[in-house]
Amino acid sequence: GLAVKQGLPMEEGLKAITINAARICGVDDRLGSLSKGKDADIAISDTIDYLYTGGIAGYSLGLIENCHFSGEISGCKYVGGIAGSIDDEALVVGCTSEGEVSGRHSVGGIVGNNRGTIEDCINDAAVSAPESVGGIAGHSGYYIRRCINNGSSTNAQTYVRGLAGSSAYSIEHCINHGTIATLGNAKSVGG
Repeated sequence: GLAVKQGLPMEEGLKAITINAARICGVDDRLGSLSKGKDADIAISDTIDYLYTGGIAGYSLGLIENCHFSGEISGCKYVGGIAGSIDDEALVVGCTSEGEVSGRHSVGGIVGNNRGTIEDCINDAAVSAPESVGGIAGHSGYYIRRCINNGSSTNAQTYVRGLAGSSAYSIEHCINHGTIATLGNAKSVGG
């Protein structure tokens, strides 16, 4: 903030309030940077008109493993508790989501738009959107394997399901415990 305005380079300013502060407090082994095995609190705001909004990543080209999202997230298109969208070779594995995930299109408790593979994930978040709502993925064009949805999928007029709002490929060995609710005469509703 103030130090950056006075000339401190932006990267050094960020370190001053993250990793350097954690080192001073003696907790840099578990806080202060985004690394495997560390705790992180992330605030995401002003995303209502953007594509690719996620609690961990907006758009992923690689591996997201053993991450947890807890809170509320809202966006426009491709909104997920873990990732807004994952690409062809991307993998989301062992992740969990809880809280509320909402948007306008392709909204999922784990991933909004799945073009990769989602495995061994659990969603406890309430998911809502007018179109393509799923407890695991809003839209899935590839694999969803061994996932569990406990969260509700609601507010949809088209494509609302417990696991994937719309799916063009394979859903294997998954369980839906979540409630599915629609507005009026919804099209394409499933468990």
